[in-house]
Amino acid sequence: MLSGTLAENIRYGRLEASDDEVTSAAAAAGLAEMLERLPDGLRTEVGDRGVRVSTGERLRMALARAILKRPRILLLDEPTASLDGPTERRVLQTILQLPLTVIIVSHRPAPLNTCTE
Repeated sequence: MLSGTLAENIRYGRLEASDDEVTSAAAAAGLAEMLERLPDGLRTEVGDRGVRVSTGERLRMALARAILKRPRILLLDEPTASLDGPTERRVLQTILQLPLTVIIVSHRPAPLNTCTE
């Protein structure tokens, strides 16, 4: 995570992305609740001089960055390790709907079970 706004952290995946694209990527990564509670939404400063974010929120920020970048292949190592059950399910559903090849490495059963359903 970089010091700067939440939008800057997500946009780092594709610097020319519009605000709408950043918002969509954030929502797809399960950051909607976080955005609602932040004082300035995507313009909220995070990192060393800003709002502290949890490990799970950092993970979802990285996922939003990856979604925004639109890669052809996405390799995820323990993508839901710091998420609660309902958030984990939402994020996995989002990941599996992405129009790309997704490789998930996980010791947790939920990602593995979701991929085989």
